[in-house]
This record gives sequence, C-alpha cells and structure tokens, in this order.
Amino acid sequence: MIRLKRPGGFGRNQGYFVQCNQADCQYVEENKPPCPLHPGLFAEEIKAAEDARGRRAAEEAESF
Repeated sequence: MIRLKRPGGFGRNQGYFVQCNQADCQYVEENKPPCPLHPGLFAEEIKAAEDARGRRAAEEAESF
C-alpha cells in the first residue's frame, strides 16, 4: 500500500510525504532519493486536496 500523508501536529504546514508499507523495500524508511516514490508523483491529488481544503475553509468562514 502506498499513501500520501501530511505530518500531524501543530505549527506550520510541512508539506506531504509518501509512505509505503513494503517491508522488503530497501528505501522503506528513507523517503528520499533514490526511492522512486516522491510527492511530485501525486501533484494532481495534492492540488485536489488543497483545493477541497480551501473550499471547506471558505464555507466555514461564510457560516460565521
């Protein structure tokens, strides 16, 4: 399984990272080159998520 995640916690947005559960992958804990998985592969999904988040924030602001 491969998933796109954002670090949790408070503070400024730290961006996204790719997480995979392939225990036999030599890069499983690295999340850095030469692993072929990187957030750039998910640019469309990131943009869609950020757009949806922006719409929700705007709707919440209008409701107050």
